[in-house]
Amino acid sequence: MKRQGPRGRAKEARVQALKKILLIRAKGRCENPWCRTALPLDMHHVKKRSQGGTETEDGCVLICRPCHEKTDRPDAARLVIEPLGHGRFAWQRLGGERINAV
Repeated sequence: MKRQGPRGRAKEARVQALKKILLIRAKGRCENPWCRTALPLDMHHVKKRSQGGTETEDGCVLICRPCHEKTDRPDAARLVIEPLGHGRFAWQRLGGERINAV
């Protein structure tokens, strides 16, 4: 088991607190409006951290593993999530329907 220093433990505590907030927002279901699968859920950064994405309510969603895998697909099955602010997101199937969800 890897030992964490104080900064690592503090970051983990922040991530766990954020996951609890997101779980309440998601009501225990995948936030993808086409899916709504129940637990387990992954925390997905809408904008990759390497591209300036943040671990905030406006920067992350809880989605099931199959939906999470669709966010990285290069083809027409790709799921695109766009932040609208205030915990709202636009969901779009690449080349298809778009939903602005609360």
